[in-house]
Amino acid sequence: MGNVATGRLPAGARFPDRRAAPRFPFDAHLEMTDPVEQKQITGRVSVLSQKGCFARTEAPMAHGTVVKIHIQHDGAVFETWARATPNHPETETGVVLVFMDTPPEQAKVLGGWLDGLAGR
Repeated sequence: MGNVATGRLPAGARFPDRRAAPRFPFDAHLEMTDPVEQKQITGRVSVLSQKGCFARTEAPMAHGTVVKIHIQHDGAVFETWARATPNHPETETGVVLVFMDTPPEQAKVLGGWLDGLAGR
């Protein structure tokens, strides 16, 4: 845990592993539309947070791709724009999506889902 006498700490010890938002296991249908390539991709959301999600897809998506997403869960729909970020190749095939410019009414839908997940 470091040397208390010298005041030295191991690398990273001063910065605990904290995420900007808690992540929750989640299962929902996802449709992504790439407006540039004009293609639609479907998948399953398996992890959800206030900032984004992880979706299992059959093929990876290029880093930085911006898509319109549509998530259906328990009769409700969440729609927003998202940007694809790198995913570890060792993990299952899919894409990490970071939500962008989420309209307030859509943020309420997401918030309702997350409140239900946090209350488990």
